[in-house]
Amino acid sequence: MIDRLELSDVTLVGHSMGGGEVVRYLSRHGSSRIARAVLVSAAVPLIAKKADYQAGIEIAALEGWRAALLRDRAKWIADNNDPFWTGVTAAATMQWGQPMMLQCSLKAMVECTRTLTETDLRAEMKAIAVPTLIVHGTADHSVPVHFARIAAQAPSTDAQGLKGLLRTLGCGDHPRGALTYSLLRRAALHLTERPARLPSNG
Repeated sequence: MIDRLELSDVTLVGHSMGGGEVVRYLSRHGSSRIARAVLVSAAVPLIAKKADYQAGIEIAALEGWRAALLRDRAKWIADNNDPFWTGVTAAATMQWGQPMMLQCSLKAMVECTRTLTETDLRAEMKAIAVPTLIVHGTADHSVPVHFARIAAQAPSTDAQGLKGLLRTLGCGDHPRGALTYSLLRRAALHLTERPARLPSNG
């Protein structure tokens, strides 16, 4: 779409699983049309633990999480409701979100969690050759903030691409209220900068 519309100076913004989509786009298509990126509560670079990646969460714990979801989805959603939204979210918003989760295909929901946690983007992070703002909630239970700190230190084609651009918010996976404005303000500052072009690997 970006090529077809001949867009340029594009800012890619990805939230949660969408952060991985931003990284994958840059690794597959390069950054010739991309000026900058914003990763919000992004599930990068890898959530699951591996032999060469001890910072991740044990696969057994993730499988137990999925087993509980398969066993009783309604209970799983209710049990995880408060940690997901955090205390700053209005009760009406939380009540609005629960039925949408229940209407989703259970298989799709389970496989989505598998993709979210087990997709390894460590090598693809190196393809990021544009200034990237990483914003993450310190109370995020879905993707704990230490993964954002790992992502912010990921080697890229130029140190300006990622390092030093991590910003944290005192919220969970979904910023709400005043925290939303804080997120937008930080993103706006990032968008108005005119970054020098970094070397692209394609």
